[in-house]
Amino acid sequence: MMMWNKGMLDGFEVWTGRTVAMEMVVVPELGSRVISLRNRRTGREWLAQPTCALETNRYASSFENRDGSGWDEMFPTINPCRYPAYPWEGTELPDHGEVWSIP
Repeated sequence: MMMWNKGMLDGFEVWTGRTVAMEMVVVPELGSRVISLRNRRTGREWLAQPTCALETNRYASSFENRDGSGWDEMFPTINPCRYPAYPWEGTELPDHGEVWSIP
């Protein structure tokens, strides 16, 4: 069973979920970015940690401007492109999709 606690980091609400074996920290306002995934038994951190304070990313901003830490949702695409099929055919999709940069 995972237990969740709310906290704050760099002005953002963060949620920490813990089981006996694992702990994960999620920032809902940053596209539910996972900023930590840690084995509680060994202490091993599985994700690259932020190199600076957390910052808000605007919709369709470039992922290249981020520090690359954590785990971001990349839906429905990774690279910027145009949606290929009906009913959204031709719609521009941003770098790393639409989800990672919005709350």
